[in-house]
Amino acid sequence: MTARLVWFQFVDREGVTMTRVDYVLETNVVAFFLDVAYSKVKAQCCWIPELIPADLRAFANEDACTRQQPLDMEEGLGCYGIGTASSVVVEVPKIWIQFVTTDSATAFEGTRAAWLPLREECTVEQLKHAVKREYQDSYMKGILVSELGIYKDSTKMPPLAEKQNWDQVVNKRTVQFWW
Repeated sequence: MTARLVWFQFVDREGVTMTRVDYVLETNVVAFFLDVAYSKVKAQCCWIPELIPADLRAFANEDACTRQQPLDMEEGLGCYGIGTASSVVVEVPKIWIQFVTTDSATAFEGTRAAWLPLREECTVEQLKHAVKREYQDSYMKGILVSELGIYKDSTKMPPLAEKQNWDQVVNKRTVQFWW
């Protein structure tokens, strides 16, 4: 008996396609499927960000993704992803950021809005550490995480609390950093 193939496609949080439809051999639960699918995609696509496969979300299909009804990590794959037309949708998390100056709130020279592969459930503190890790050799060189100010918009009032969850922030379009 041959193992069943599970077809999938990676998309970003807005539903924009990030990979072509591909397949892996069926695993017994969604969590294992995400590990295997991420490993395969990462090996083939150098531009897929480093992330923890558990931060990915799997959806039965495009409709379930649109309705934001992810599969449970402990759920079996059942009949999901049985063909290319009904592939499992794997969502890569994104939080948008923009570096700005403290005095004028204008974008840092040479920067533009960028994204980090973090789930909305992350805390502001986790976001600060992710920014530092990503940009430690460029914009963040010599800057401590504690020196970063994170604001939800250009008014710079009030700064976001360290333990505040990102999903509680009203404007999720782009977070702005000052130091």
